[in-house]
Amino acid sequence: MKYSSQGKQYRLDLFSTTLEKSLYRSNRWYKLAESMSRGEIERVYNKCLDDKHCGGGNKPARIVVGALIIKHKMNLSDEETVQIISENPYM
Repeated sequence: MKYSSQGKQYRLDLFSTTLEKSLYRSNRWYKLAESMSRGEIERVYNKCLDDKHCGGGNKPARIVVGALIIKHKMNLSDEETVQIISENPYM
């Protein structure tokens, strides 16, 4: 089963937590995420995962591609990438 947002991008301002209110739009990771073409990334990513009969489905393209960008920009191992993403809300 493929993940597809089907054009439903949830707005962060719908959630009333302090995290979203404290994120600075000037942060480099925030800017990078906003500059990514979500629809195009999702289309290309899902095209590469064309097996409809096996597996439990794929993760959202934005999460996978974002993690790979962070990993390579910061020159991290897989384990370090997961750790730094869990520690930094911008990532």
